[in-house]
Formats: sequence, structure tokens, C-alpha cells
Amino acid sequence: MAQAAFHVVTGETGQGPASAQFVSSLKGEARVGYEVRDQEVRIAVNARSTYAAGSTPVTSKGTFRISHAQDGQLYWGEFEVDCLTTGGPNATVTGRLVRTSPDHPWLTELPPHVRMGASFSVPKHGRSRVGIAVSSDKGAPELTRCMAPAADMPVIESGYTLRDRQPTEQL
Repeated sequence: MAQAAFHVVTGETGQGPASAQFVSSLKGEARVGYEVRDQEVRIAVNARSTYAAGSTPVTSKGTFRISHAQDGQLYWGEFEVDCLTTGGPNATVTGRLVRTSPDHPWLTELPPHVRMGASFSVPKHGRSRVGIAVSSDKGAPELTRCMAPAADMPVIESGYTLRDRQPTEQL
């Protein structure tokens, strides 16, 4: 089993004026410890957000992809980020489904452009973890922007780089 790589950079947001800009980013790709042994789940993310005062980002952009290999078939869904929140070694990203692999079950099981999300724990020491919020069935309430479950699956291959609220002049 390969050791997971990770890196966290943190910045102090201070109590500066509301016009002060801080930037967070989350980048990387990893295989996670999915509970079904003969299936493989990978999460790739390239997201960025800007903050003024407060904990809600002013802007968020980027993409993330959830890939799931099962029964000899690779299914994937790509999402356009609508929120990236960060705090220390933790991040949550949500987005709208914009593309899928051909014949993906999500094409018929889920409403178009459904929101999904993922949470990330990227500690300085120890193993990173990821949690995935897969959408509900058609007609069920939609996942709220900026929300995802606890990061419960360990990263078992590759990893993520998380930059938490760095002043723009440091980037």
C-alpha cells in the first residue's frame, strides 16, 4: 500500500478590513479506501475560493471529478465547483454535475446538474481522509451548497495540497 502524500499551508486571516482578500485552494487526486473491496474510487479536485471577512467564500471556481471502477467498467462524473470552504486542515467542496462517462447510471437515476460534494481532511501528520456526498434520488431534497459529510474514507494512494486562506499578496 502506497503512503498518501499531503501538504497543508495555513494563513492567518486576522481582523483586517472587509476589503482584504484571502485565497484558499485545494488540488490533487487520490484513491480512497472505499468499503467495497473489488471497487476503486478516486477523487480529483482543482478548486479555488476567495474570502473577504467571514467564513463564506466570496467566489469559488474549479472542478472536481468522482471516478468509480466496478465490474470492469469505469464511471465518472465531473462537477463545476460552486463552493470551496476551508478551515485549517479541512475543506469542503460542492459543485454541479456537468459531464459523465457514457452510460453512467447517474444519467437516469439523478436529476440533471445535481449538486454533490466532498470533504477533505489534510492533516500535517497522519493520513488524509475524504468524505463523499452522493446526491439523493430524483425528487428528494438537494444537497446544500458548501455542505458535505465527514471525511470518513482514508486516502490510500496519492494526495492533496490544501492552502487555507492565504493573503493574495503571498500567492
